[in-house]
Amino acid sequence: MTNIKSIIREGEYAQVEKLTLTGTILDIGGSTKSGYHELIKGTHSFFVVNLDPACEPNLFHDIETPFPLQDSQFDNAICLNVLEHIFETNLVFSEIVRCVKSGGTLAFATPFMHHIHGSPDDYLRYTESAYRRLAEKNNCKITSITTLGEGFFSLGYQCIFGALPNDFLKHYFKRIAIRSDMFLNKISRKYRTLSSRLPLGHFVVMVKQ
Repeated sequence: MTNIKSIIREGEYAQVEKLTLTGTILDIGGSTKSGYHELIKGTHSFFVVNLDPACEPNLFHDIETPFPLQDSQFDNAICLNVLEHIFETNLVFSEIVRCVKSGGTLAFATPFMHHIHGSPDDYLRYTESAYRRLAEKNNCKITSITTLGEGFFSLGYQCIFGALPNDFLKHYFKRIAIRSDMFLNKISRKYRTLSSRLPLGHFVVMVKQ
């Protein structure tokens, strides 16, 4: 076993695989060498915006400033694991929407119950309510919001994932955590209620009106 993913990343990639997008895709904060581009179905091409040369972006740009891109230039957009690192959320979100054609799909993923992590800084966490307000404010309609893992055992695993020394232990404890949460969620209404308040993250798909 190699390259074991965390629970939140595994769930995120599972949602990316469900996307079918056609045309040009604006990837904000992504990488031309990412592992998720190949998962999206459909005939498309990517345009990556990032400040990190290691990501080999098509455009080097600080996304907390207005994008040097035309209105409705792209058919779709994705922004995965980026918004939590952005302080000027409203500006970035509105700029992403501005660059997408009406009827285009926009997909976002962010952690919620997650340790502080840089790139280079870590500012915010987003609830479902926050996404709904952002969508409403920017003339978008949410088509789905998916919770990326929930429960006390999954949360505990997410906290220690990076400290586990090898893939065997990562895989072993991940399965224990997921199955424990599934079992307790099945037999206990109170556990389900508490678990629903501890999402590891969210994957949100919306359409520009």
